[in-house]
Amino acid sequence: MPTVTYDGRSFMLDGRRIWLVAGSIPIGRISRDSWADRIHSAKQAGLNTIETPVFWNRHEPRQSKLDFTGDNDLRQFVKLVQAAGMYCMLRVGPFVGMGCDMGGLPAWLHDLSSAKLRTANNLYLEACSKVLTAAVEQVRDLQVTSPGRGGPVVAVQVESSWTCGDDTLAHHYLGELNRYVREAGLSVPLLNSNNLWQTVEGQIDGWRASSEEDVLATMRQLSCVRADQPRVVVSFSTGEAADWTSEPPASPEPWALQRRLAESLAGGGQFNLDPFCGGTNFGFWGGRLPVGQSQFATATSDGDAPIGESGARGRSWNMVRRIATFASRFGRVFAGFDPGYQPITLHPGTGKPALGAKKGDHTPSSGEGHVIVHAMGQQGAVVFVFGDAPVEPGRSPATLLLPEGTTLPVSLGTQAVAWCLFDTNLNTRAHLDFTNLNALAMV
Repeated sequence: MPTVTYDGRSFMLDGRRIWLVAGSIPIGRISRDSWADRIHSAKQAGLNTIETPVFWNRHEPRQSKLDFTGDNDLRQFVKLVQAAGMYCMLRVGPFVGMGCDMGGLPAWLHDLSSAKLRTANNLYLEACSKVLTAAVEQVRDLQVTSPGRGGPVVAVQVESSWTCGDDTLAHHYLGELNRYVREAGLSVPLLNSNNLWQTVEGQIDGWRASSEEDVLATMRQLSCVRADQPRVVVSFSTGEAADWTSEPPASPEPWALQRRLAESLAGGGQFNLDPFCGGTNFGFWGGRLPVGQSQFATATSDGDAPIGESGARGRSWNMVRRIATFASRFGRVFAGFDPGYQPITLHPGTGKPALGAKKGDHTPSSGEGHVIVHAMGQQGAVVFVFGDAPVEPGRSPATLLLPEGTTLPVSLGTQAVAWCLFDTNLNTRAHLDFTNLNALAMV
C-alpha cells in the first residue's frame, strides 16, 4: 500500500518527492455541470493539485439529513480530479471559512440546547463526528494511500483559522477532530491553517497568506520554527471578498500576485491559490464576513480569481499560469531545495514604492534596481530576480555575476520577477548549466 510521508523539504509519495501547486475550486459555489471545465482550466494554468472545501451547511442543511448527491456529490468531484491526472486536497472543516455563512457551519446548530460552536462541547463534537465520518466515507478509497489504484487525495485540512490561543482547549477540540477523521479511515497527512496560534500533534502547520503579506520572510521563518515540516501556504489569497456595504475592493495587479507567488517559491513554500475559481454564493450562502458586524458577502465570489464567476479567464490568468507551470513542471527542483540554505539578501518586499505603484503593491527594498534571491538543492538551483513594478517600458535588465566571473543579463520584461535555472538535471541524459530565460516546462 502506498504511503505519504514528509520532511522539511516536501511531501513524499512512496519515497518520491512531490511538489504541490494548488488552486481552490469550491464545489458548493459551482454547478456540477461546470466542475470538469473548471478543473481543466486549473490544469491549463499549470496547477497539479485541486483543493476544495466541504461545506457542512450544504451537506447537512437539516440535522441528520446528509446529502452527497447532485451539486453536493463530493465523490464525483474528486473522481473528476483524478481523471484529470491531478492531486486533490480536501478542507473537511467543520469550519472552513471561505466567506461562507457561519464559515460553513449549519444554522440548526444554534437550535441545539447548550451547544457551543468550535469548542470541546459534547453536543457540537457529536454533530461534527457524524458529518466528518460521512465526508470521509465518500473519499476513503480515493486517497493516494488506498490499496489498488487508489485516488488523488494527498492531504486533508482539518478546521480553519482556529486562533483561540488556549492550549488545553485546542488539545480537546482539535485533537478530537483529528481522532474522528483518522478513525473514519483517513491515512494521508493532515494540515491546519492556524498560523502557528495552535499546533496539534500529528498535523502540519500550514499558513494563510493575506494579499499584502511578506511571504518570503514567512517561509524562511517557518523553515526555522518547523524544520521537520514542509512549508505550505494552504490559503494564498488572490484578492479580497466583496461585501454589500462597501465599494468593491481594489483589484491587485496581476504582476503583484505573480511576484508574491515567486516569493513563496523562493522560500521553499508550496501554495494553494484561494480561490482559483470563486464561483457564486447561491441564495443566502454568502452570509456575514468576519471583518465586520454589518458586512455581508455578495453573490459573486470571484475574489479576483484567475478564473471568474462565469468561467472566463481573469486579469491574473497569464501571470499565474507562467509561475504555476514553472513550479509544477520543475517541482523536483523545488522539492529538493535545501531548507538550511538561506543566504542573506536584500529584502524584496519593503521600502519606498516604485514609480507608478499603487498602495499595497509589493516593491523592492530600494524602489529601484533589482533584488536577487538564490535557492538551491539536490536537483538544481533557481535564482529569482525581483524588480520594480513594470510601469516603465525598456527598463534596464539585471546583470548576474556567475561564479567563473562571466556576466548574465536577465530581462524582466512586463513582469516584476524573473527566474533562472542553474545546474539543473533535466533528465538522465541532459544537464542545464544556466539560462536567463523564464523556463516554463520541458517537453
